[in-house]
Amino acid sequence: MCRARGPVAALLLCTALARVAAADEKELILSAQPGFSFLRIEGQTTWGGGGGIDLSYGVTDALAVRVTGALTAHSVGASANGPGGTALAWLAGVGVTYTLDILRVVPYVDFAIGLLGTRHRTAQGSVVENNAGVQIGLGVDYLVTRRFAVGVVVRYQASLAAISELPAWLYAGPRIAVHFGG
Repeated sequence: MCRARGPVAALLLCTALARVAAADEKELILSAQPGFSFLRIEGQTTWGGGGGIDLSYGVTDALAVRVTGALTAHSVGASANGPGGTALAWLAGVGVTYTLDILRVVPYVDFAIGLLGTRHRTAQGSVVENNAGVQIGLGVDYLVTRRFAVGVVVRYQASLAAISELPAWLYAGPRIAVHFGG
């Protein structure tokens, strides 16, 4: 809510804040998300870390299409299924993001479909699995300036081939975004 001593000052302040925060059509947003994750693999839930990157294009003020990718590494302990080691998980996909502009705070929800893969060691050697996957995310950004935002995002990825195996892959961490055009 805008509070100022005079009606003209209040109008100018509200207009300036709205211009700083408003999302635009035809705006490109490039973001990077370093983060922590956990992965369910070979009957184990293991912690790890990595990063992701998104490129979004604003179709309307609230809706954007996006290309997304993420890669994380996880330390897997030895088990009856294999010798352990490092497991990798990745996602490459396309999707949509729906944002709700609240001045400088911008909450959003996103969805993507694409290729979800893992590489891990078993008793028979290294196994690479690629499946169709889905990604569902929630996040919030804070617009530091009109062109630069920081925030946090949580994304859940699941293979369509094993959608009932929960948890599949959960990713959470900070987000840095740069806005172009618009």
